Amino acid sequence: MQLTVTDSASEKLTNIVAQRPEAGLGVRIFAQEGGGGGCGGGCGGGGMRFGMAFDNAQQGDAHVTVGSLEFLVDPVSAQALEGASIDWVENVMNSGFAITAPNAPKAAGGGGCGCGANEAQAGAQAAHGGCGGGGCGCGGH
Repeated sequence: MQLTVTDSASEKLTNIVAQRPEAGLGVRIFAQEGGGGGCGGGCGGGGMRFGMAFDNAQQGDAHVTVGSLEFLVDPVSAQALEGASIDWVENVMNSGFAITAPNAPKAAGGGGCGCGANEAQAGAQAAHGGCGGGGCGCGGH
């Protein structure tokens, strides 16, 4: 499985992982139907939603190592996330992780939805099972 992680996203994720007391957890990336959020464009309604969470590896997961980070992707999400890129974006309104997945089903609004959380939210959300619904990498909730 091919996954690209920008330097800025790698740095933010490495810092978040370093603050976790549990050892051996990977960063799970997942895709789900029925996204939401909506900063206009492809994430509204029933589109594809992407998220990240800390998790243990499960049987059948794809393992992708980028630098010191291990990413886990379940077989169903792997189809939508093949060739995806993870970035850390900052602008005047907010900052957060954005996942761009060119192979996500276009009919489902796929392509560019992301985690949409700021750094503090991303760590808290990952600790509680994931983040998502921020829509299009455009910001927190």
